[in-house]
Amino acid sequence: MGMDEQLASEMTGAVRMLSGAAVSGLQSETGEGDRESIARQQALLEEQQARHDASEAVREGEKEAREVRERGERGLGAIRARKARSGVAMSGSRALVDAALTAEAREEEQEVRDEARLQADDILRTGRRKADSRRLAAGLEPRKTALSLGAKLYGNRR
Repeated sequence: MGMDEQLASEMTGAVRMLSGAAVSGLQSETGEGDRESIARQQALLEEQQARHDASEAVREGEKEAREVRERGERGLGAIRARKARSGVAMSGSRALVDAALTAEAREEEQEVRDEARLQADDILRTGRRKADSRRLAAGLEPRKTALSLGAKLYGNRR
């Protein structure tokens, strides 16, 4: 036991010495690297938050689209039930009306999904802009895109 306690004491002393040296080294630096690192991390966190918010918007849109579809199906079911009780055959213009109502319900469902995806794209775009402005404020370059990379590779050809 005596040996383990001595080893633990030496290890604790070494850890304290190293952590003290690391803290004093960080305090003595100008902080430029730290500020850039912090800005990079904050920009990455903003982008990650935007991705999370966008996926949440799509999930909510899918949920709303399911509700719209279920409402539409209930409405169409009620219309079909009334027509079936009337004893009139579903042919000709009545069948066309039924098909048109079905298509309209599907279109409404798709519009809800499209709106959610547009909202998610807007959330992502806003998050990227915030992250890029944070990078620029820290003196870093904004995140590269395929378009900016192509311009850098090929330069100005005029």
